[in-house]
Amino acid sequence: MKSIPLTYLIYFLFFILNNEVNKSFCVEAFSIRLHRNELFRKTNRGPPYSFANEQVQEVKKLQSIALFGGLNDGKVMMNLYQRYVNWLDHSPLVARSVTAALVGCVGDMLAQWLEARTSGLTFVINWTRFNAFFVSGLFYVGPFLQYWYGWLWAIGRWMGRNVTESKLWQTLAQVFVDQTLGVLVFFPIYFYAYEFSEAIVSLRAPMWASATKKLNAELMNVFVTQYKVWPIANMISFGLIPERFRVLFSNIFSVFWNAYLCTRVS
Repeated sequence: MKSIPLTYLIYFLFFILNNEVNKSFCVEAFSIRLHRNELFRKTNRGPPYSFANEQVQEVKKLQSIALFGGLNDGKVMMNLYQRYVNWLDHSPLVARSVTAALVGCVGDMLAQWLEARTSGLTFVINWTRFNAFFVSGLFYVGPFLQYWYGWLWAIGRWMGRNVTESKLWQTLAQVFVDQTLGVLVFFPIYFYAYEFSEAIVSLRAPMWASATKKLNAELMNVFVTQYKVWPIANMISFGLIPERFRVLFSNIFSVFWNAYLCTRVS
C-alpha cells in the first residue's frame, strides 16, 4: 500500500494544534500541494520552470506560516516549541501520548536502520513493526508516562512541603521510586502492550505465549541496560531541568533509548 507523504501528516498534526488562522494556511498549503501533484500525475512529467518557481515558493511560504507561525528572525523553532508547550498545558494526556507515539516511531526507524546496516542488508522499513510502536506509544507509553511522571513530581512537591527542602533529597527519592516501582511495572506490561499493538495492526489475535517467551528472554537485559542509562538521565531531569522542559529533555533522550528497546521487544 502506498504510504501517505510525511508532509501531509505534518499538515494534519499542526491543523490539530494551531489556532484558526494558521489552520487556514494549513488547508491552503495542503490544497496547493495536492493541485501540483495532480498536474504532475496528468502530465507524467516534472513541472515547467514557471510553475515551479511561482508555486513552490508559495507552498514553502505557506508551510512556514502554517507550521511555525511565520519566519520570525530566527525564532522559528522557539515558536514551534512554544506551541508544543501550550499544547502540553491544555491537553497534556493527548500531547504526551502523541509525542510518545512519534518518539517510538523514530526510535524504531533508527533501530531498523542500524539492524540493516550491521547485518549488511538493504534497509527496508518493516511497516507492521513501525505501526505497532506507534500504537503502543499512543495508547500505553504516553498515558503511562503522563500519570507516572505527574505522580513523581507530586512526590517531590510533597517532600518539599513536609520532609525537606533539599532539592537533592527530593531528586534522589523520585529517582529511587522511578527505578524500582516504575521499572517493575512499566517494562513487563510493555512487552504485552507491544504484542497487542502488533496484533491490531496485523489484524490477528494476540499471541500472549510469544510475548511471555520474549519477556522471559529479554526482560533482565532491558533492566540491566536501563540501569546504565536512566538513573543518570533522571537525576539530570528531576534535579536540573525545569519541570516544563522535562518532557522535551526526556523525549530527546528517549529516541536513542527506544532504538535499543525496539530491538528487544519486536
